[in-house]
Order: sequence, then structure tokens, then C-alpha cells
Amino acid sequence: MPKNEALGKQGEDLAANYLEQNGIKILGRNQRFAGVEVDLLAEEGEEIVVVEVKTRGSKLVHPSLAVDQKKQKRLARAAQAIALEYPAHSLRFDVICLIMQNNACTIEHYRDAFRPELSFGDSSFE
Repeated sequence: MPKNEALGKQGEDLAANYLEQNGIKILGRNQRFAGVEVDLLAEEGEEIVVVEVKTRGSKLVHPSLAVDQKKQKRLARAAQAIALEYPAHSLRFDVICLIMQNNACTIEHYRDAFRPELSFGDSSFE
């Protein structure tokens, strides 16, 4: 497994554990919806949480910068399919950033990190 892939997997494991420790139930990992991979799919109360996990090995560039508008649009496309599977729930988009450096890990959890417009039947998503 390439180094970046291993770091990403480790970050997803840590993020899933973090969420569970904070009372958020993990429903799935690395699932595909509408052709888009969702790192973590979780449930908190009446909300389905689409979680994007970004892990970096240094502080040079903050991991959150990788969740740009293009990534947000892709996650919104996945959310349309997720909403059909969980019609009684509202959707929330969280971002978890992990910086792993010098055998230490910093976790930053951005709840409700962005709110893309979900327009069902719109094929303009990239």
C-alpha cells in the first residue's frame, strides 16, 4: 500500500473512532453513492452525516483546503442518493482534518462544514 494511501486509511480509522467516542454511529465506510465515494457515513440523532476525512503528515497545507467547491459538489451528488435511502433524516456535511506529525495526531472536526444546494433531478453536478 502506498504511503499516502496508508496515511489516509489510518486517518479514516482514527476519525471513525473519534466519532464513535462522541456518540456518532458509523453506518458505513468508503461507500459509493451516485459514483462518488463517501469516506464515512454516520448517524447522529435524526441526521445522516456525510463525513469527508482529510489526513496530512505535516502542517504545511491545512487538510481542509482539499475540500474545495468541486469536492463539495461531488459530495452533494452523493448526498442526493443518500437522501433517497434515508428519507426520514436530514443531511449534514462534516469535515474531519487530521494532522499526523512526530507521533502525535491533531483532530479537527468541522460540523456542518458546508451546505451545498441539493436540487434533485439536476444533472449539472460534475
